[in-house]
Amino acid sequence: MDDHIHIEIKINDTVPRAHDLAAQIRQKYHLKTVLIAKSYGMPEQSMESVSRLAAHHLKGILNNGMLLGYTNDMISYYIAEKLYFGDYQKVNSIQMMGGVDSQASLFGGQELAVRFQKKLNGASYILQAPLMVKTSTLKQQLLREPMIYQTVEKYPKIDAAVLSIDKPSLLPGFRQEGELCSKADLIQLSELGAVCRICGRYLDKNGLPCNAGINERIMAIDLDVLKELDTVIGVSASIVNAQSVISCARSGYINTLIIDEALARKII
Repeated sequence: MDDHIHIEIKINDTVPRAHDLAAQIRQKYHLKTVLIAKSYGMPEQSMESVSRLAAHHLKGILNNGMLLGYTNDMISYYIAEKLYFGDYQKVNSIQMMGGVDSQASLFGGQELAVRFQKKLNGASYILQAPLMVKTSTLKQQLLREPMIYQTVEKYPKIDAAVLSIDKPSLLPGFRQEGELCSKADLIQLSELGAVCRICGRYLDKNGLPCNAGINERIMAIDLDVLKELDTVIGVSASIVNAQSVISCARSGYINTLIIDEALARKII
């Protein structure tokens, strides 16, 4: 990854010490860039706040012909909503993970891809597969399908990737949005100490990948490929994600972090 260090700060009346806070976080977790957005009382408002800042940051680093990778989730939906590029700019986009829902949604598959395409004026590549398949054999078969292979082979060429950092729910009786694991998967992940989920993969408190059986069935960018990209932006909001963000910041899979003020104070 690029060793060049750059700190861009979002300062407003409620974050008078954002510069110091961002510098502390950058230094503590060895990150390249740290951005801090305003926190709000409602989690969804804080999510919109960090997404607006992420969109602003992307506008500053994306140029003609670049390839932007993104995850299929609410944060990507908000980022796409707040992106504005002139007609003269054409940036391509690509999904870094398969679909998480069989039903149409604003932040799944085709709909999100079309939204990025409209905002970025470039080509939009879709991973035509579910996030999780039943067997590792099926995954390998799908990866040989031209429509899927042609997308996956573009992953190492991503110029900037933006991904949501989530806290996984490992309670077998509770299903959260995008949670496709079986009861057995959830038990194994719990035993392995999973505290963070990025691109359908799970990390422990030290930022190490959980060596779970589901990894052989996940249709998403490989973490080794993600780690080699020049710019990987992790985005999260709300203090409930503090442990997940600490894990991801330690992992080395991201080099840019965009979070809200309350979450920033929680992880320092």
